[in-house]
Amino acid sequence: GGKSLLALYCTPTKPGHSRLIGTTVTCPNDDGTMPGGFGPMAKMASIIPTFFMHIFGTAFINQDGVFLHHQEQNMAEQYRLRGEDWHKSCYLPTKVDKMNVAFRRWMDKHGAKSEDVGSRVPYEPEAPPLPPRMSDEELFDVYHSHTKNCTACSAASKNLAKARITFYIASAALAIAGAAVWAVAASSSPYSAASAFYKKCTFGSVLWIFSALSAFMGTVAANLREKLHYFPYSHQDNN
Repeated sequence: GGKSLLALYCTPTKPGHSRLIGTTVTCPNDDGTMPGGFGPMAKMASIIPTFFMHIFGTAFINQDGVFLHHQEQNMAEQYRLRGEDWHKSCYLPTKVDKMNVAFRRWMDKHGAKSEDVGSRVPYEPEAPPLPPRMSDEELFDVYHSHTKNCTACSAASKNLAKARITFYIASAALAIAGAAVWAVAASSSPYSAASAFYKKCTFGSVLWIFSALSAFMGTVAANLREKLHYFPYSHQDNN
C-alpha cells in the first residue's frame, strides 16, 4: 500500500544552531490513489501562498524547538558542573527511546569531542562555543532566524504592512461615509418620501458593514505579519 511521510532533516551548523529542511514523501497506493496523512498537505502547499505555509511550519517547529534548546542547555550545564554526559544526565526508559540511545552510542564511538559542553557533533574547529540560554524573545524571533532571509516571507511582510494600512484607512473612510449618510437621512424633511429615507439608512448601514469588514481584514493582515516576526509558543496554553 501507499505511504505518506513527513521527512525532517535537522543538521547542526554550529553550537546551539541547526538548519532544518522538511519535505513530504508520498508513495501512491497500488491502485494509483494517494494515501491520507501528509499527502493531501503536499497538494494544498501548491495552492497556498508560500509565506502562509512557512507560518504553519513555524507553529509546528516551535513546539519542539523550545524543548530542544533548553535540553541542550541543561545537558551542557550538567557536563560543565558535574562532568556528566548523556548517560547520567538523561533517563531514557522506554522502547521508543531505543533509536535515540543507539544514535548517541554511535556518536560516542564515531563523533568528535567538545570539552566545554560534552557534545559529539563534529563542528568546524573555528566554530564558536555554545551561546548562553536564550530568552523567549530570542528563541521565538522569527524575523532574524527566517523572515529576513526568505524571499517569500520578507515580501509578504512588506505587503501585509501595506494591506494593514490600506484596510484601516478604508475602514475609517467607510465609517465616516456611513455616518454622513445617516446624518443626511436624519436631517431630511419629515415630509420627504419614506422610501428615500430608508434607502439612505440602508446605504449607510451597508457602508458601516464594509467598514467593519475592512477593519477585520486589517487586523488579519496585522496578525499574519506579526507571525512573520515573532511567534511565541507555550505548551501550557495549548491544552
